[in-house]
Amino acid sequence: MIEQAPESAGLLATLGIDWKLFLAQLVNFGIVVLVLWKWAYKPLLDMLDKRKKAIAESLEKNKSIDERMKRIGAEEGAMMKAAHLKAQEVLSGAERDAKERMQQATDQTKQHVDAMILNGQNELTVMKSHLLTEAQKDLADIVVAATEKVVGETADKKTHADLVKKAQEALKKL
Repeated sequence: MIEQAPESAGLLATLGIDWKLFLAQLVNFGIVVLVLWKWAYKPLLDMLDKRKKAIAESLEKNKSIDERMKRIGAEEGAMMKAAHLKAQEVLSGAERDAKERMQQATDQTKQHVDAMILNGQNELTVMKSHLLTEAQKDLADIVVAATEKVVGETADKKTHADLVKKAQEALKKL
C-alpha cells in the first residue's frame, strides 16, 4: 500500500512543491538568516548606532560651539563698549588737562603782562618825578636869571626861595 501524503502535501504537490525540499530550504533559510543576523546585520546595526551617536555628538558639539561663539561675541561687544567708554574718558581727561594748561598759561601770561605794566608804570612815575625835579631846578635857575635881568641885581635868599616856590606850584598845576 502506498502511503498517502497528507492533504496539505497534495496541495503542495499540485503547486509543484516538494514538502521535504521545502522543509530543507526553510531550515537552510533559517541558518542563512541567523548567520546574516550574527555577522552582517548586527554589525551593520552596531555601526549605524555608532554613526548615529557620532552625529549626535557632533551636533551637540556644534551647538555648544555656537553657544560659545555667541557668548564670545557678547563679551567682545561688551569689551568694545568698555574700550570705547575708556577711550572717551581718556579723551575727556586730555581735553580737560589741555584746557587747564591753557588757562594756566593764560594766567601766567596775564600775570607777566600785569607785572610788566606795573613795572613800566613805576618806571614812568620815577622818570616823571626825576624829570619834574630837574624841571623845577631848571625853572628855578631860569626864574633867578630872569629876575636878575629884570631887576638888575641878585635877589636875596628869601626872595629867591619864594620865586622858586611859586614856580613849582605853577608847574604842579600843569
